[in-house]
Parts: sequence; C-alpha cells; structure tokens
Amino acid sequence: MLESIQQDVKEIKQSLKTSRGPVPTLPPSCPRFPCEHPDDLITLEGMLKDEDMFKIICDFLSSIGGNSAKDCTKRILGKLLSTSLSLQYNWKGTRGVKLGFSTFVLINKLIFGAVRNNIICSAATEVEVQEATKKWLMYAKDRDGGRNQRANLMANVIN
Repeated sequence: MLESIQQDVKEIKQSLKTSRGPVPTLPPSCPRFPCEHPDDLITLEGMLKDEDMFKIICDFLSSIGGNSAKDCTKRILGKLLSTSLSLQYNWKGTRGVKLGFSTFVLINKLIFGAVRNNIICSAATEVEVQEATKKWLMYAKDRDGGRNQRANLMANVIN
C-alpha cells in the first residue's frame, strides 16, 4: 500500500515537472526588472493595460514560485522592485514622505494573478497577498544590510 502511494507521488511530481513547460521570457519591449524609479512603475502600470502584455508578465512572474502565498508574493516583489525603490513606498502613502503602492491597481492585480498561478498558492486570497505586500514594503529598510547598519549605528551611539 505504501509503495503504491509513493509511486503515485512520483508520477504526480513528474507530471507537474513536464506540464509546466519552458520558463517564460519577457519581450524586449518590457521594462527591465527590478524597477529602479517611480517612473518605471508608472510605465509598467500603463503597459499592463495591454491584456497580452499583462499575461506575458504574469506568466513570467508566476514562474518565480514560492512555498506559500506570502513567500511567493515576497519573491515576486523582489523581482519587480529594487530595494531603493521599495524604500519610497508603503501601502497607502499616508505618511507624507512615502508614495502609495496601492494606487498601482494593475500592478497589484498582476502580483495577485502571478501568486494565484502558482499551483501551491492557487487558493490564495487578495487579502493574503496585500498583507504580504504591506509587510514586504514595511521591512524594505532591513534589506541589503539595512538592519546591520542600524544595529552598528546603535552600538556606536551606546559606546
């Protein structure tokens, strides 16, 4: 019985590997990722109005994968936004200094679609993806050595 189940699992895994097809590539007309400037996001938002371009980019981003909706969202955001750009955003843009990422309706729809295209995350909700996006933006300052820089600064102040 156990051997039969193990064989079934092997067959399912093999089926998933072969059914995925080649990793999608982006056409030259697509913006370069990660986006480095707010204007890049505005350009991307405009490009996503074209349904074909939306699908191409969504397929590309969904190939990044992840183990959960949160993990998948974080990986996609890491591909879409540079750390320096993510530092300029929070979800609502209500703090006066930062811009609102929620204003990019099509980009957020793209992220949600790419997460949902992942077999593991096919039941992900929009709220799960939004919450993961909010946290990812909130902790942008910790990426690329930011957390260590702050820790070193605090250690120097204390000494």
